[in-house]
Amino acid sequence: MNKKNHIIFFLTLMLCFTGNSLAYDFELGLYELNRGEFKAAIKEFTPLAAAGYSPAQYQLAMMYKNGQGLIADNKKALELLTLAAQQKDSDAQFELSVIYSKGELVKQDLKKSFELTKQAAEKKNGQCTI
Repeated sequence: MNKKNHIIFFLTLMLCFTGNSLAYDFELGLYELNRGEFKAAIKEFTPLAAAGYSPAQYQLAMMYKNGQGLIADNKKALELLTLAAQQKDSDAQFELSVIYSKGELVKQDLKKSFELTKQAAEKKNGQCTI
C-alpha cells in the first residue's frame, strides 16, 4: 500500500472506533438513566449532544423537560428537541408535535404538529403506535 492508502485506511479505522464509542457512551447513558443515576447519564449525554448526536440530544432534552438530575429548563429542552428533530430523529419529532399541538413552550400550531407527527411516523416505517 502506498502512503495515501495507509492514511485512508487509518482514517476509516478511526471513524469505525469513534462511531462505536458514541454508541457505547450513549448506551451507557441510557443504562444510567434507567437506573435513576441522572448525573451519570448527563455526563454521558452532554458531550454527545454537543457533538450533534441526535439520540443524546433527545434524551438530554427530556431530562431538561422533566427536571431529572438538573433544574427543569423548558427552553433548553425545546432547543435540544428542535436540533434532534432537524436531524430526522423520530422521537424528537413526535415529542415536538405534542408540544406544538398543546401549545406548550411555543404558540400552538396544529399544522406544524401534524407535519412533525407525519415525519415521525414515516421515519418509523409503520412502527409508530400513534
